[in-house]
Amino acid sequence: MYIHDTEYRQADETGTLMTCDGISLSYVLHHPAGARGTVVIVQGRSDYIEKYGEAMTELASAGYAIASFDLRGQGSSGRLLGDLRTGHVHRFSDYTDDLQLFLQTHVLGKLPAPYTLLGYSLGGLISLAAAQAANPPFDGLVLVAPFVGLHGQIYPEPFIRFFSRTMCTFGWAEHLAKAHPGAETFENQNLTSDRRRYDRNMKAAKSDPPYLLGSPTYGWLAECLAAAKRVRQKEALSRVGLPTLVLSAGSDGVIPAAPQKKVAEGLGARHVVVPGSRHDLLQERDAMRDAAMAEILSFLETVKPR
Repeated sequence: MYIHDTEYRQADETGTLMTCDGISLSYVLHHPAGARGTVVIVQGRSDYIEKYGEAMTELASAGYAIASFDLRGQGSSGRLLGDLRTGHVHRFSDYTDDLQLFLQTHVLGKLPAPYTLLGYSLGGLISLAAAQAANPPFDGLVLVAPFVGLHGQIYPEPFIRFFSRTMCTFGWAEHLAKAHPGAETFENQNLTSDRRRYDRNMKAAKSDPPYLLGSPTYGWLAECLAAAKRVRQKEALSRVGLPTLVLSAGSDGVIPAAPQKKVAEGLGARHVVVPGSRHDLLQERDAMRDAAMAEILSFLETVKPR
């Protein structure tokens, strides 16, 4: 497994980690000589390690060790249902438990402090939830277009949250919330305006198991939307107490800007909106992506071991 699509720099360690409920998690570690801290990348929905190669290389070149893993149910990690394209999680806490397990077994004390979580979209939600637990074992947070609400849906978020929970009550937790979409093309997606990076990521995506997920289940929606509501509450945000950077995409058609702004305010965090960017900030065109990476690298300079 490589962490960059053009330099083909070999990662220091790749492997699988087994969770307590028997799900295998694929992971990657990179530890450049003299690293001055560690960035743990927590992926978005339907992401995979290979997609972050460019960001990993930039972070490593800036002197940071890198750790990441494919979330359960996606990438090359184990699946939960027979339909390998279905996005599902039984409990949202499974995501945060997996992150804690990865930190304890492969990061803390093995890679250098300080430790910063860099969570994108769903990974931002997972990272924020983990930071709200008692005594989180990391030192800083970077939340990139964090999944703290929904945008561009036919129905409002409260209705989707209620309806998906009701469907779970009637035993439909593992059923698709809607049919799998047709074949995705650059023209019918709303994550990035950069065709080169989009094509590169599609080329890196594997087919066995399928890296690119289709629709989520009612269970996934219910668990994640409930978590999004919890983490953005004022009392929950007040528990974090970590230096935090929140990056928002100026033209995000997936996650609304308003709850991201409120989360940043509740955390006392620096909040930066990148104009023109679609949801996937780290896969955008150079001008927008470079602005986001510059903010991230500048923020990492300020994170110190607690």
